Amino acid sequence: MQPTELLYTVFSLSLTVAGLSMVEFAVRTYRRTSQPALFHLSVGFTFVVAASLATTVSAFLLDFESIRNTEFRV
Repeated sequence: MQPTELLYTVFSLSLTVAGLSMVEFAVRTYRRTSQPALFHLSVGFTFVVAASLATTVSAFLLDFESIRNTEFRV
C-alpha cells in the first residue's frame, strides 16, 4: 500500500467515524425533542457517510487508477 492510499484510507475512516457520531447525536436529540430538522440532519449525515465509504471502496476497486494516471503540470 502506497502512502497516498494509506492517508486516503485514514482520512476516509476518520470522516466516517465523525459522520456516524453526528448521526448518533442527531438521532438521540431527535428522540428527545421530536424536531423534524434533527431527523433531516441525521439523514444528511448518513448520505455523507455513505458517499465517503462508496468513494473509498471504489478507489480501491479501481486500484486508484485515476490518481496514478494524472499528470501534474506546473
